[in-house]
Amino acid sequence: MLSRPLHAALLGLALFAAAQAGGCTSPTLPLPPPSLSELRLDNGQVTVEGSATPGAMVFAWNRDLGKGAIDEADEPDGYFLMVIEGREGDLVVVWAEVDDQASPTIERIVPPAR
Repeated sequence: MLSRPLHAALLGLALFAAAQAGGCTSPTLPLPPPSLSELRLDNGQVTVEGSATPGAMVFAWNRDLGKGAIDEADEPDGYFLMVIEGREGDLVVVWAEVDDQASPTIERIVPPAR
C-alpha cells in the first residue's frame, strides 16, 4: 500500500503527464502578409510578383473587376508569380493562407502601363 503523500505525488505526476500529452499549448505567430516586388500593367494584364511564406497559397484579387488568381509560394524562398486581368487604377488585394490561417491583406493600386 502506498502512503498518502506518495500516492498524491504520483497522481499529480500522472495528471501533469496527461496534460502535456495533449499537445503544445503555446500560441502560434500570425502569418505575415506577402511582400510584393512587382505590380506591373501590360495590355490589360497585371503581373503580381513577390514572396510569401514558403508553401502558402497566395491570392491576388482585382476588386474592381472581380477577377483573380492563386499561386503556391515556392520552396524554399516563397517566390510567387501571377497574372490577372486589370486596368490602371484598379485595386488589387493580395494575401496568403496556410492551413486555416490567413495573413493580413495588402492593397495596391495598379500603376500606369510602362
